Amino acid sequence: MKNFFSRYKYILGIIVSIVFLYLALKDVDYPKLLLYFGSENIDMVLYVFLVNIVLRFIIALRWHKMLNIFPSNRLITTFHYTNIGYFANNFLPARLGDIIKSYLLAKKYNYNKTQVFTSAVIERIFDLLGLSVLFIIAVLRYEIPQDILNGGLIFIGILFAASIVVILILKKSDSIDLKLQSNSKYKWVNFIKDKLDTILRYLKKYLNFKDLSYLIITTAFIWFFYVLAGSIIIERLGGYRSWDASILSLIFLGISFVLPSTPGNVGVHQFACVLAFAILGMDKTEAVAFSFYYQIPVIIISIVLGLVSIYYEGFSVKGISEASKEVKTEGSNEVG
Repeated sequence: MKNFFSRYKYILGIIVSIVFLYLALKDVDYPKLLLYFGSENIDMVLYVFLVNIVLRFIIALRWHKMLNIFPSNRLITTFHYTNIGYFANNFLPARLGDIIKSYLLAKKYNYNKTQVFTSAVIERIFDLLGLSVLFIIAVLRYEIPQDILNGGLIFIGILFAASIVVILILKKSDSIDLKLQSNSKYKWVNFIKDKLDTILRYLKKYLNFKDLSYLIITTAFIWFFYVLAGSIIIERLGGYRSWDASILSLIFLGISFVLPSTPGNVGVHQFACVLAFAILGMDKTEAVAFSFYYQIPVIIISIVLGLVSIYYEGFSVKGISEASKEVKTEGSNEVG
């Protein structure tokens, strides 16, 4: 079954995207949809582009903080590899941006691969915490479908439990260090111990009030700008500013990322926005227009900045697409 999904994941992604795009566009008022894309909305598109560029810079700032364990790393370098990651997510299948950006950064600058990858994982954890806060806000304000409510509460519970486990591990890090330093006759056991020791040392570096506050504040700004971009679009399309629809759209988009789809999340993105607008009793045609206005600037920025960063760092598009294969091969060699 694993080989089946690995072999046909791209085809499955295309099928899923087509199905959800069909569901999103079904019963849409197409003449009305076309009116939403008039020339009078060009300035709104520029605002959304500007918000997303600022957002990309803040995302790079947050990751740069998590990479300051490498003193020689520069902010411009972090920015370029952030762009490379988003390019991979929006141009290549399987959404491997975090893996690719971490692998290429560590490989080119000879950084510890485990620590760089851990920094990318911590990024996603903070994003999940931000999404969880939005979900709690949504639960307090709206009638969320029961299945989604149950799933969201289970997810938040797991995230909270995992956070407690990490904190407890860090509190007992001295005794754990002694156990990790002992050698085993099995190579794979020593491999795992070495990786765990590297991760533990990395996490201890950032377990302080100053760094955690910085990461929390930048994450709050990131999600604020996500919501702001959506509210700007809704204000223009509907004539009113709705933070509610923007928040719900982000929640459904966050959930949708567990599904296979085409690069850029086309189709799944549109259907997620339709669901969010439906909860608020808002127009489906407006939801579809919103989804494209929200999605297209992100894709364009990701491709343009990604191409600039790829060639600035001395890579090629083909090299980026092959990086995920190199990661799998290198990981197998390390364990073997």
